[in-house]
Order: sequence, then C-alpha cells, then structure tokens
Amino acid sequence: MPPEQLGILLCEIEHNQIPYLEPIMAQLSSAFKIIFMLHMQVGIQKQLEVSLKKIQASNQMLEAISKMDELTGIFNRRGFFEQAPAKIRDSKNAGKKAILLFADLDNLKTINDQMGHDEGDFAIKSVAEILKDSMRASDVVARIGGDEFVAMAILEKHATAETIKMRIKNLTEQFNELC
Repeated sequence: MPPEQLGILLCEIEHNQIPYLEPIMAQLSSAFKIIFMLHMQVGIQKQLEVSLKKIQASNQMLEAISKMDELTGIFNRRGFFEQAPAKIRDSKNAGKKAILLFADLDNLKTINDQMGHDEGDFAIKSVAEILKDSMRASDVVARIGGDEFVAMAILEKHATAETIKMRIKNLTEQFNELC
C-alpha cells in the first residue's frame, strides 16, 4: 500500500540537513495519522454509545413485553411469577398477610365455538378488566393460561379477602347488567 500524504512540510534547510528530513517526515506523518485516528475513535465511540442506548431501550421494551399478556394488558404467567415473589419479599410487606385468588372463565370453548373467537377474546378481556379494577395498582393480576387468571394482594390492616370478593362481585354484576 503506498504511503498516504497527510500534510506538507515547507522549511529552509542546509544541504547537510537533508538526510534528517525523511525521519522527521515519517514522525510527522505518524503523528498526523494518530491524531486523525483519535478523532475517528471519538466519533465511533459516540456512535457506539448511541447504539448501546438504543439496544438498552429495546431490551427494556422486550423485557416488559415478555411479561405482559398481549390480549388483556395484564401480566402473563412469567410476569406473575416474577412480580408476586418480589412483592412478598419486599421489606415493607414484612408481617402482612397476602391473598392469592384464582379465577377461571367457564365455557370459553362454547363461547368460541358458538359465537366466534372475537367474543371469546371479549370475554377474556372482560374478566381481566374486572379483576384489574377489583384490585389495587400495587397488586399483581395475571392471565396464566387461556382462560385462567390469578391475582395476589398484600392485605393492609383494614382490608380483607371479603373486601376484594365484594368488589369482584359488584363489578361483575355491573358488567353483566351492561352486557
């Protein structure tokens, strides 16, 4: 590969100093090349930082998506089995009672077969909405199977399982009246 010209050196020298020009030119050329490469490195470093931030944001989005049920917008099985133990281990919940609620949508196959899958999806989304609205934002609600749901709540001093049961019952009755 032929040498690359990175600059021009103009100087007045004596005849006996000519042998020194070649090594000086080589050093200057090397210095210019290093400076050029350092500038390139800074640009590449900035590009890598931008790419890393994009990858991290994508990974966070994928992490969140992998824990959510696409149809209902609540946690899926994976999300539940990550969130529920974390709530239990949280030091602010030490000594508190927790409840675990399981729900199953009866006759989903019949709904799908007789009325179509859109109606089946509507039934699943409706159950998820009722459960989510019955629980607090700090509770964990998930769809763990086709028509199976689970919810976990850490009970505060004034709350009981009966309170949650009544909220579910009331919201279900309101939903059934409207639909």
